[in-house]
Amino acid sequence: MRHATAADVDRLLRSFPDEDPEVALLRTRTHSYATECGCSTGGAFLVLAVIAAPVALTLEDAWAPLTVLWSLMLVVSASLAGKAAGVAVATVRLQLLRHSLRHQPSVLGGEQCPPAPNG
Repeated sequence: MRHATAADVDRLLRSFPDEDPEVALLRTRTHSYATECGCSTGGAFLVLAVIAAPVALTLEDAWAPLTVLWSLMLVVSASLAGKAAGVAVATVRLQLLRHSLRHQPSVLGGEQCPPAPNG
């Protein structure tokens, strides 16, 4: 879905003059959103979970082996959730960029682009 949206944004950007410096910036942003893997967000969630898990275990005095195992599984789950959140945010940003290019011709000073073909 992201790659189709990115292709749509590229098609919209081709309707603007290539010499416009904003076009190059928008192409870079489009590529960044389309290739986002969520690793940085997943890493942030992982760090937060690694810090929070031992703190929670200490505050609750719950260092039983089964509880520690559940905590480790929650740390891994937090990392995966962060990765998914990073990809989702990039997808939404890409769709918002496409929407702004389609419906606000003043973004780059061009005329309003026709709607994309269905598909």
